[in-house]
Amino acid sequence: MALFPAFAGLSEAPDGGSSRKVKEIMLQLILDIALFGLRTFRL
Repeated sequence: MALFPAFAGLSEAPDGGSSRKVKEIMLQLILDIALFGLRTFRL
């Protein structure tokens, strides 16, 4: 959870490209965590 304040600070950067990249990274992290959770539940 400590990462989210850092992501919020980065997403407020004036460069729109970097903020879009941060959002993509956040989505990828959420998807990875969800997939990992599904795998552990199957085991």
